[in-house]
Amino acid sequence: MPYIGIDFGTSNSVVANFQYGQAEVIPNHEGQKWTPSVVTLRRDGSLAFGQEAKENFDEQRSIRSIKRILGTPERVALVGQNLRTEQIATMVFSLLKRDAEKQLNEPITKAVVTIPANSKGRARHATKLCAGAAGLQVLTLINEPTAAAICYGLNAQQDQTVLVYDFGGGTLDVTILRMHHGVF
Repeated sequence: MPYIGIDFGTSNSVVANFQYGQAEVIPNHEGQKWTPSVVTLRRDGSLAFGQEAKENFDEQRSIRSIKRILGTPERVALVGQNLRTEQIATMVFSLLKRDAEKQLNEPITKAVVTIPANSKGRARHATKLCAGAAGLQVLTLINEPTAAAICYGLNAQQDQTVLVYDFGGGTLDVTILRMHHGVF
């Protein structure tokens, strides 16, 4: 059973598949390599996600940057509804999972999910719960810049120390990674 990697981003989210020693970004249903982390209520009452939601963003009918407040008791208003942040995050995870399954042509039930390096207990726990509610077992949560540093070092032939910085939609994270004989 394959698993995917999800960078659940503040502004955009990305899904990747790791096979045969290579990570490959999986395009979404629109053919893009990233999906805006936006949800919009259409005029007909249905929900739009991703690029469509971003292009039709309206302060009264749309929600973005939900990751910033995930794990807090804060609620978000969406056209008269008072939704929990976890409900919105679960919708985004569900979309990412559906797109990956369609591209890979098989069911996906497991994922590695990245989170900001400064995420604390409740935000980390809420991220796992939301992915779980979308049908994904989270194998591990990994700090975003650490994931980037590991991906960079996967094929490194020599011992080295690298600094990776992540200018995210809501954070600036830094990781220093030392690679020695294939061990991070």
